[in-house]
Amino acid sequence: MPVGNKIKETIALNLWMKSSDSNIKGITNQLWNNYLEKNKNIRNKSAHKKFLEILLINIIQSKIINAKLSISLDKNQYAKTPKRYKHECQRYSIVNNIISFLAKEAYIIKYKASKPITHEFKARRPAILPLEKLNKLIENIKPEIIENEIPKETIILRKKVKNQQVEIDYNDDSTIKSYRMVLDNVNNIRSKTELCLYNVPKNIIEQCADSIKIFSSDDLNEVIFDKNGKSGIIRLRKTYLRRIFNKDFMHNGRFNGGVESLIKKELRRYICVLEDGKPNKTIEIDFKAMHIALLYHYKLKKDYRDDPYLKVCSSDKRKRKYYKSLMLISINSENEKKAIKAFRKKIGIDGKYKHVIGRLTNQNIKKMLSEIKLNHSEVKDYLNTGIGLELMFVDSKIAERILKEFSKRNIWIGVVHDSFIVKKSERPILKDIMNKSYNAETGFNPLKN
Repeated sequence: MPVGNKIKETIALNLWMKSSDSNIKGITNQLWNNYLEKNKNIRNKSAHKKFLEILLINIIQSKIINAKLSISLDKNQYAKTPKRYKHECQRYSIVNNIISFLAKEAYIIKYKASKPITHEFKARRPAILPLEKLNKLIENIKPEIIENEIPKETIILRKKVKNQQVEIDYNDDSTIKSYRMVLDNVNNIRSKTELCLYNVPKNIIEQCADSIKIFSSDDLNEVIFDKNGKSGIIRLRKTYLRRIFNKDFMHNGRFNGGVESLIKKELRRYICVLEDGKPNKTIEIDFKAMHIALLYHYKLKKDYRDDPYLKVCSSDKRKRKYYKSLMLISINSENEKKAIKAFRKKIGIDGKYKHVIGRLTNQNIKKMLSEIKLNHSEVKDYLNTGIGLELMFVDSKIAERILKEFSKRNIWIGVVHDSFIVKKSERPILKDIMNKSYNAETGFNPLKN
């Protein structure tokens, strides 16, 4: 049976991991020699060995966070993935050969997707866990040996097929090449920038431990706390941005993949830029009510200055966050029925809502929607039309302008959709560039925070 505590999470195989650690190379060579003894006539040996090493790194990562490792063994998925996205190891035969070998030699245990092992293990994909034989080989490996590399393709186009987003091929043109060049420059800066978490309260680390472990190159068990219960430096692995579009190159286009957007929200305020071993604190600045503002500024070409959420709830600040959620959900939903369902699902976990907006009945939610449409009559026809992806493309163009300006200055900048993270000393530069970038795309100034 697998060694360790109760397994509670599942993470997907990440082919864009690497390591230059000699111990990893040594274990890989040991397993590879064993593999060659059993498989004399193997083709494409270099790709097989490379996948073995990547898989080993992923298993170490999953062990660090006490998770199962999910791996697709769907032949069609490998066959249909366009070449531009594929890692050299991303072939069904390679993956299946290595997984089967490790399972047969009792290094791992493999579970089929169609047959959960227990009520707590219901992975939709096949998954693996290391057995004692492999655990003994990797037990002393530290998180610091794991690195990320820049994916082969950073401009991603996806479409929905049977309720799943799949990557599709496309033809490059001058616009797409310019998108890629921006990412090349941004990721080059990210490759040279060291980030960390610093001064994090112990209770926050305990609450977000799994999230930190995924991205940290330090062992959380070795973190030092000061007398006030605040952490020292917790180094973060370098992560790289991709730009993801949906359906075509006029929808979505937001930047993803940075640790700042993947780590738990509670930790973002503690991200620092490490310079000469010293942590420089950062600040996060966002655009206020961006998508509502874009409906007025970009779609209607009309200036708008109010707080769009507070306007709806008669200045009752307690209601603001609920109306904000419903308005944003309505922008992204294709119809009212889906908006109501999504709002109920999101707000239902907030035990305080009943005292502020009442029960989440269809009648009450429809009444809230009516109040939104009454107070925003000029943009009401855009609600529940699925316009969200179009607005995301606009905000991604604004983000691209901001990233380009910081790249020109050779300065690291974090991006979380429509908010940005920089060193506190660079706050005035960011504010100025944000205002100019928004104005360049819309013809208006953004709403003031």
